[in-house]
Amino acid sequence: ASALFVFSPSLVLFSRETNGVVIAMTCALAALAFAVRYLDNRQPREAYWSAASLALALLAAREVWTFVLAVLVFLLIVRLRREPSTLDARDLPRAALVFALTFVGVATVFLLHRDGLGAAFNLFGAWLDGLRPGGSPFDPLRLLVLYEPVIVFFGAAALIELAFSVREMEWRRTPLFALALWSTIAFILYSIGADKNPARVVAIVVPLTLVAAWYIGAWLTRWIEAIQAAPDSRQTLLTQETPVLLLAGALAAFLYLVIAEFALRGGVAIADAIAANLGMAQSAAAGFDLATIGALVLVAFAAVAFLGVTTLGIPRSQSVAIIFALVVLSAWTFRQSTMLNFTFAPNAQEWLTPTAAAPGVRDLIADIEDASRWRANDSHTLVIAVDPSLGAQLGWYLRDFRSASFAASPSAGAGAQAVLLPGDAPGPAGWIGQRYDLDFTRSGIPPSSLLRWLIFRDVGSVQSRVAVLWLPKPQ
Repeated sequence: ASALFVFSPSLVLFSRETNGVVIAMTCALAALAFAVRYLDNRQPREAYWSAASLALALLAAREVWTFVLAVLVFLLIVRLRREPSTLDARDLPRAALVFALTFVGVATVFLLHRDGLGAAFNLFGAWLDGLRPGGSPFDPLRLLVLYEPVIVFFGAAALIELAFSVREMEWRRTPLFALALWSTIAFILYSIGADKNPARVVAIVVPLTLVAAWYIGAWLTRWIEAIQAAPDSRQTLLTQETPVLLLAGALAAFLYLVIAEFALRGGVAIADAIAANLGMAQSAAAGFDLATIGALVLVAFAAVAFLGVTTLGIPRSQSVAIIFALVVLSAWTFRQSTMLNFTFAPNAQEWLTPTAAAPGVRDLIADIEDASRWRANDSHTLVIAVDPSLGAQLGWYLRDFRSASFAASPSAGAGAQAVLLPGDAPGPAGWIGQRYDLDFTRSGIPPSSLLRWLIFRDVGSVQSRVAVLWLPKPQ
């Protein structure tokens, strides 16, 4: 679970942003963990910590109400099953008091900002508003498959296993059932709701990661125990399972390079050479490239499957297949996390980041500082009139300029030494202007080549928002 959290592309991305959903999900998970510990050891402090964590979660983001709904549904199921109550009547009022003090105290900054209490309650209304049907119902599934393949594959397997064992619900698996219900409800609400903010995927990823980690850990434990129980287990592992895994890995790397070549240049060199020798037309040659890739995939799969079954047998071959899937999906997840979070500049082509700041913003600030030094021998004394429609992002970058003012339709009058306007607004007469990209926004048009986008992220329609810096002509 720790490894999946560390390398999760979506969790790393939204943990680096000023977004309350990660804080909300962290506190919600802590509230659930403390509640489970309280039900296990009956220590009052666990109930108090659970109440405080839930209060903090309710203050962080509207997505926490999905967690609250999942908990209520889970408690209803437990009630219908007529499970014996494990709550202590003496601890519940004290926990409620801790919850109230934490909620009111933090929401109002200890009564210094009373409007915060209303803002906290508004989160519930915003959550309800986001449940209105709308948007593509496949949006969360698409994000999960592209960025979180490990938790999708193994999380789905875990949900199926838990669904078959729900009638024999054991206490040791109760937290797993709660997490499974949480991830399922979050997925359904995100799919049908009109609020398609990519950050909402965190509410699905957090519980589903823990469920998938439980499944992976339990399977690895069984596999290791089976190997250790067999005679000459280490030699068998090195001489039988390892060669099959190495062959599968080498073929997978080769196929990836072939597919990357096809995505980059629209063809495969070997297939193009064969098609040319056969005298195929250009339109037929393109289809021959796809047929060649498909044939290579089938041959590679058949070769590995034949070697695995004849060498290991069907049960052990299934274990090797699961290990191979885990390794390949983990490598893809690591690659996605690197491309999404650790490139030089954010890429608006990523579906998790539909809007990304442009590097030109820094050039804009550097030019303003140069103009300020040229006029007043100080980097931040230039009198700037800024159109507020350029957004809060530009206001943040201009925070060090003491004489920057924001007003609708600013002009060169009133002593302004520089004017910042949208790209389509006319500039002051007699002044010179320079255009800068502020941010890039991905359009809703699907990329022309999905395969090329998947590997390189360099295709698709992107729109830019432009600002123009206007300065008087030098005399």
